[in-house]
Amino acid sequence: MSLKIHRLQDPVYTSNVYLLEAERPVLVDTGGALKDAILRLVRDVLGDKSLTAIVFTHGHPDHIGDAEELSAALRAPLYIHPAEGERVPAAKPIPERIDCGGARFEVIPTPGHSPGGVCLYEPSQKILISGDTVFPGGRVGRWDLPGSDYDALVRSLRKLNALEVQALYPGHYDPLTSRVAAHLQASLETLLYVGRDFDDEKYDNRIERLRGSLG
Repeated sequence: MSLKIHRLQDPVYTSNVYLLEAERPVLVDTGGALKDAILRLVRDVLGDKSLTAIVFTHGHPDHIGDAEELSAALRAPLYIHPAEGERVPAAKPIPERIDCGGARFEVIPTPGHSPGGVCLYEPSQKILISGDTVFPGGRVGRWDLPGSDYDALVRSLRKLNALEVQALYPGHYDPLTSRVAAHLQASLETLLYVGRDFDDEKYDNRIERLRGSLG
C-alpha cells in the first residue's frame, strides 16, 4: 500500500497533525485541542484498520494534547524522544525507524528548538516531517524557549540541509512540495542572520524580505 499523508491543523495553536495512511498507519503529533477531530479522521480514513503508533516530534503542549486519552481510545502506543519523556510519561522511547509498510521513516534527532526534537525522513520518497525544527519560508523554530539551544539548532539545520527533500511537512504552516532545498537553506541563513539572541523584529523582517524570493 502506498503512503498517503492526511493533515489536520489545530485552529487554536496552528500546529499540524499528520496521519500516515499506509500498511501500518501512524499518527504524528496530536496538536493541542484536536482530540475529537483526530478520532474522526482516523475513523474516516482507516475504518476498521488499527493505528499502530502515535509518535511525537517534540514535547511542547501544542503538539502533545490529549496524548494519553488518544492512546487509549485508538489503542496505539505513544513514542517520544527520551529527552522529553517527562512531558508524556506514558510514552516509550522513539525508535530509530518508523516502518509504516508503504514507507520507512528514519528518526533524526534535531535538538535546538527543544531538547528532544526529532524529524522523520523517508529517503526513498524524500519526505521530511520536520516538527518545529524548520518551516517553509525560511522560518525556524524559536530558540528562546526553556530548553532551547541555539548552537544545537544550527547543527540540526545543517544536518537537514544535507538531506535530499522533495516534500516538507512542518509542525506549523502549510506543507511544501516545491523548491524545498531553497527553503531549507534560507532557514539556516535566517538562523545565522538573527544570531544567538532571538529578536522578533529582526526575525520578522528577514521572513518578510524572503517572501518574494521564496514564494
